Amino acid sequence: MKEIRIRYLEDDKLARLDELARKNGYKSRNAFLLSILNRVAESGEVYELDMKYRQMSEIMLRALQANSEALATFNAHFTMEGGDAGEGTDI
Repeated sequence: MKEIRIRYLEDDKLARLDELARKNGYKSRNAFLLSILNRVAESGEVYELDMKYRQMSEIMLRALQANSEALATFNAHFTMEGGDAGEGTDI
């Protein structure tokens, strides 16, 4: 693991970070900041997975719409020929 040094942080900001660490049950400022930095680093991965999920959802939605249209066309054609899609036909 690597070490990070943060310079030139104002005293009141540092005190606020210490207070937040204590309020959130962290044993040290370092543990608190490490937790925050890990979440920030992982948020990019979560965003990428979310985008892939959205793309896959859109693909699936288009496929479902195309299948619904094909089924409606089949049903309309079958009904025009005098058959009834619900009577005695096994498909």
